[in-house]
Amino acid sequence: MKKYASVWMLAARGTIYKVMGVFLLLAAGQIGVFHLRFNAELSARQEELAGQLLHPEYGVWEVPYPTLEDVLESGYINITLVWKIALVLLLVVLATNGISLKNGSKSRYTLQRLSLGERVVAAHFAAYNFAVLVLFWAFSVGMALVLCHLYYGWAQPDAFGVQSTFLAFYRNKLFHSLLPLAETTRYVRNVFMFAALALVATLWNFWDHQGKKGAGNGIAALWCVMGFTLGFDVKTGEGFLDGLLICLSIVLCAWCAYYILRLGTQEAKEAKEMQEAEAV
Repeated sequence: MKKYASVWMLAARGTIYKVMGVFLLLAAGQIGVFHLRFNAELSARQEELAGQLLHPEYGVWEVPYPTLEDVLESGYINITLVWKIALVLLLVVLATNGISLKNGSKSRYTLQRLSLGERVVAAHFAAYNFAVLVLFWAFSVGMALVLCHLYYGWAQPDAFGVQSTFLAFYRNKLFHSLLPLAETTRYVRNVFMFAALALVATLWNFWDHQGKKGAGNGIAALWCVMGFTLGFDVKTGEGFLDGLLICLSIVLCAWCAYYILRLGTQEAKEAKEMQEAEAV
């Protein structure tokens, strides 16, 4: 049991501070962009309604505040773009964790002392990557709630209602993909796509330190990143597309698992040849 815990500690040691940096970047980026979009939407409404007396019976000049959904979705640079960038950075962190496993490194020496095969180590690295992605999902949901709370503090009370948060998680593509409410298919899709991302990052790790990184793995990683990030732009009720992404994720998981299971094959073959040579 201590051996397996050592593998997890080894995986965490190479990524923990970088992962925390990505989380902080996501928080700062989303809050900053959200604030800019709120002010931009408010200024646009002020210019549009300039000179109009909205309540002539009271002689009051008033500009209606933008809705929460308008702030979340307006502009090309919005919180969804920030989230996608953070996801890609997180995947880069996880995929390059294997640099520390190259021959001659301290991490490689530690693994050799643990006497664990490549496949066992890769399986634990995949589980660690999956756990990090789940934490990223939880942090993203928390950030979504923080943004809603910030909006309620900035806008006037008549700009939102008691169900504004619920409606935001139903109508906004990113929020709904993070927390799909009653749409069970999207929960299943998220699990399989997180698993695919974790396995691709793991396979890249071990192929990299073995010098076997190839075009096939690069294509798989590219598809996984693009498919998952683009999948978060899917609107509510796209069951067919969610099902397609689930099927593709399962295929990619099986493909990665096949190559991970083959990681120890060459290692075992070389050990057998060495034993035979010593016997002779």
